Amino acid sequence: MSMKSQISRRISLAAGLWLLAACSTAQGHQEMTATQAQTSQASGVMDTVKPGAAISLFHTKPGKMASGQFIPVALSIQEAYEGGEMQIEIEPSEGLSLFSGTSQKSFRMANADVHKLPLDVSAAQDGIYFLWITARALDQNKNITTQRRFSIRLDVGEITPEMKAKAFPENGTLSPDGKARILSAQETIR
Repeated sequence: MSMKSQISRRISLAAGLWLLAACSTAQGHQEMTATQAQTSQASGVMDTVKPGAAISLFHTKPGKMASGQFIPVALSIQEAYEGGEMQIEIEPSEGLSLFSGTSQKSFRMANADVHKLPLDVSAAQDGIYFLWITARALDQNKNITTQRRFSIRLDVGEITPEMKAKAFPENGTLSPDGKARILSAQETIR
């Protein structure tokens, strides 16, 4: 047997073992989740998921953005409703201008559509800016059933440590790995 065919055979064997291990891990995770759910019900502790609109937001923006220029931001909003209306409200942070017509849009919802929303924004000065987006799902009678809020960070120009400190005030405590800020919160679940 040649060296090439031995290597090819070993790669095939390794790939097969990897796939088998991945399937086994997924099944173990499902069994563990079911066991955890039974345990939490028996102990009186209940895991909850925060409710919100069945709406997901995806966006694309340039990697490098310069002040004084138009910055294209493309939003893709996916909803999972069979009917009704989705209202989108876009609010730029201070110093950021929105040039895409109105800051309010609405779409008919049906069959988990993806709605495309191209935006053009501009900032006169370098800095950290945000687009805050509120998505509301309305039923057939135009009653708000649920909503979700998103934000998109835009770093325009050269970002300094002072700009970061202004955009992200130091409240709460920093996580041990330095990647998240932990804030106190109180929530009432009805």
